[in-house]
Amino acid sequence: AQGAQGVGEGESREPEDNDAGAGAKPPPPAKKGKVRPPKFTTVDHLLGPEGIAHVANVIPEKFAEIAKGPGHELGDFARLMGLYRDWTRKMYPYTTHEEVMLKVKRLSKTREMRACVREIKERERIE
Repeated sequence: AQGAQGVGEGESREPEDNDAGAGAKPPPPAKKGKVRPPKFTTVDHLLGPEGIAHVANVIPEKFAEIAKGPGHELGDFARLMGLYRDWTRKMYPYTTHEEVMLKVKRLSKTREMRACVREIKERERIE
């Protein structure tokens, strides 16, 4: 007869080996490396050739080519937003459009960005 412990047929009552013996090594602690800040915290990325300069120079040219004109305002707006979405995807491929636009809005208040926008506006005025 078996005891009241509930050991069935073919089961043993030996203690389980959890590798907790004297010879077992504890797992190494997880390494915490430095978290590299994302690119879009720096203004330099936006000041580069694919940044604000692209928005000011290339997007208006592309939009002029694809815009359909009066009577198609809603479609034209969708096309323009598509160009901006393409730009944000090109700048920051692993971030959503909305998140990038919030970062750009925040960075647009920096001195460097305001100077760049002022310079772009002056160039447009001269041309």
